[in-house]
Amino acid sequence: GMTWDMNEASIDLKIIDLNRKFNLNMLVHKMQPKANQGFRSVAEQYTEAQKMFIRLLQTIEIEGQPMDTASAMEIADAVVDWVDADSEPTGSGGAEQNYYDGLEEPYPIGNRPMISVSELALVKGVTPYLYSRLLPLVTAISPDSKLNINTMVPGLERIFNTKELLEPFDALRLESIKG
Repeated sequence: GMTWDMNEASIDLKIIDLNRKFNLNMLVHKMQPKANQGFRSVAEQYTEAQKMFIRLLQTIEIEGQPMDTASAMEIADAVVDWVDADSEPTGSGGAEQNYYDGLEEPYPIGNRPMISVSELALVKGVTPYLYSRLLPLVTAISPDSKLNINTMVPGLERIFNTKELLEPFDALRLESIKG
């Protein structure tokens, strides 16, 4: 806010680092299968950012239980389809325009990077509860903006893991590292 004085003006600046949060638009980048081998493992289908989002979803508890990996993959697939330009459903949980056309109140899919995080609430599988839990952790900025691990918001620590694992980093191990 600004505070004014009769003789002098003082301005309060607040710098908000948007790279502190997980950028949903990073999900637009896709893995290309290796020539004539396809994908050898489930994890290979996903980019590093997509794996991070799948792990992030699994850190959110729904009715006292963390989301399972399969559900997290389905929601991630649907978010990828929301931001990508093509009309090919991704993975098992993907949803392109035909899915949204089939809803009671149809609406157009983005098919481009999100302009606002609020679009996440429109994606297949994202419930109002899940959206409210993700909201403090995610942003929607340039697809090439990377997460700043030095300033990242609390709650994102477990999205990093070895590249073949789609599960979040173990919470107990994290506590022991943080000491």
